[in-house]
Amino acid sequence: MNLKNAKLEINKFFQKHGTKVSRSLLAGSEGKVYELYCLGKTIDYLTSFPGVSAQYVGNKSVDFKRGPGLIDTSKSYFIVSGNGSELELHTNIEVKTLSFVHGRGVAGNSSHHEIDLVLLLNPVNGERPSYEKVVLGIECKAHGTFKKGFVRQVLGMRRELSFYADFPLPSLLTLFLDVPSNVRARPPSEFWLAFPNPEGKSYESGPNVFGVKFKHWCP
Repeated sequence: MNLKNAKLEINKFFQKHGTKVSRSLLAGSEGKVYELYCLGKTIDYLTSFPGVSAQYVGNKSVDFKRGPGLIDTSKSYFIVSGNGSELELHTNIEVKTLSFVHGRGVAGNSSHHEIDLVLLLNPVNGERPSYEKVVLGIECKAHGTFKKGFVRQVLGMRRELSFYADFPLPSLLTLFLDVPSNVRARPPSEFWLAFPNPEGKSYESGPNVFGVKFKHWCP
């Protein structure tokens, strides 16, 4: 990963959306810079489909959440509109897990997990959204070396968002984009793993069975 190139791409992306990134945000860790780079790639992907648009919401200088927590609309986020629906893309949101909801709401340290980038249906400010509201979750790994532990991590998160479906279902994301694509997940959310090292592609066949898509995004 070329950190300089990542920052250049981030600046170009936000200028296109009528805002700019604060110096303090770009001075953050390599991982946080990569999250912003992946956010731009995600928005560009979504808006490449006919009828889909994205609106930046926030101050003139971008100020996304940097740590795990609740929905916070005082921070920057995007509204993504298409086919008569609106979704919201937030960063670093803690999501209530499937095991928490189906375990009769017994709270504990494992009752929620953070997702780096998450596209949500009807989120409410100040809430920790349920897994049922997740349309797309993205884990961003900026590491130069791709580790097999990343695969175990995303498979665990996939399990906490959906049951395995015996037959493919149209994903919530592709219903929104109006394109055909199926996942073996119920509810049929999508989960992506983004990484800069091409070695990661050699691990994608197994996770893909469970609706985890690998994105080799390298600035």
